Amino acid sequence: MAAFPSYHERAETDQPARLTPEAQRLYWALQEPLADAVTVMRPDWRQTGHTEREPYVVREGGPSTPTDGLHAIAAAPLTEPKIGAITVQVSALDVWEERWCERHEDDLSTDQVRGPPPPDYEPSNPERFWGRSDTDKILLLRCCGEDRPTRRPKLTVVPSDLAAGFVTVHDYVSAVHPWLVGLRDTIVRADNVDHANPPGHYDRVMVRHVGPAYVFTDDESHYDSSIRMRMDSQAPESHLSQLVAKAEAGDLDAAQDAIIFALFQAKDPGLSPQVLQALQDRDDRVEEEEMERQVQHDLALWKRSNPDATPAEVEVEAAHFRAPYMASREERRREEGRS
Repeated sequence: MAAFPSYHERAETDQPARLTPEAQRLYWALQEPLADAVTVMRPDWRQTGHTEREPYVVREGGPSTPTDGLHAIAAAPLTEPKIGAITVQVSALDVWEERWCERHEDDLSTDQVRGPPPPDYEPSNPERFWGRSDTDKILLLRCCGEDRPTRRPKLTVVPSDLAAGFVTVHDYVSAVHPWLVGLRDTIVRADNVDHANPPGHYDRVMVRHVGPAYVFTDDESHYDSSIRMRMDSQAPESHLSQLVAKAEAGDLDAAQDAIIFALFQAKDPGLSPQVLQALQDRDDRVEEEEMERQVQHDLALWKRSNPDATPAEVEVEAAHFRAPYMASREERRREEGRS
């Protein structure tokens, strides 16, 4: 049989390929070995959730399956309609260069290195500099002891069974998983380009493949939250009521989930004013902490160039750095109707 069109060919002909129900059941951690990393949610996971799972790799002595040693979903097509190939990218690595540039372009670091782009450079945004290609520019290549990210890895997955001609769930998992494991440290560096997350944040990195050509990574709590957001709309009232009950008991993550879930259902989540205020207060604290991190970063760079500054001068400069953040915050709060 001739191979099916690729994932991208189908997209170009308005025949988008979407994950099959079998492929959607994967619960995927970025760790080794594969047997411990990938499990399979129940067929009715949209009603029951993700906590009850079956092994993807069936260990010796386990129940027999149509595909020896693997869960039955392994032989299923990855997508419907079937595809003959798919090229995979990693979201965090795809945007890494842009985020790195945003952080370092205006740095005052003394170890900055600028020069022409490498010969094999593929700009992440060719129109970034006023409509002119990055390849026509002198680029910031190194800053703060870090090299500019200039490559965005890609992996092409093809069928293991050429006669069948389509990519199966296991073709995808068996190729993408070791590839991602090899990139794990790089993915963490890319995700934490602002150095905002502590090391423990990445103890358990999860793989989201809802769009199989563009893989996202998450910490486990956000990953589980994304699964809850995909719960079946057949029973929205019971799911929403459970989230609201948890929120009213003090679980602000559940409150956030309830708001998002209700948004998908085009309804009011029905949270009490007290919960909404607590959620707003938490968001404000997170915003202020992020603002202060950026202020301290900018201030540290300023102090490098002004090592003899007095404490009073440092305070004045800190206030100067805080001013635009404070003005932006106040303007946004006025637009939201908050003082």
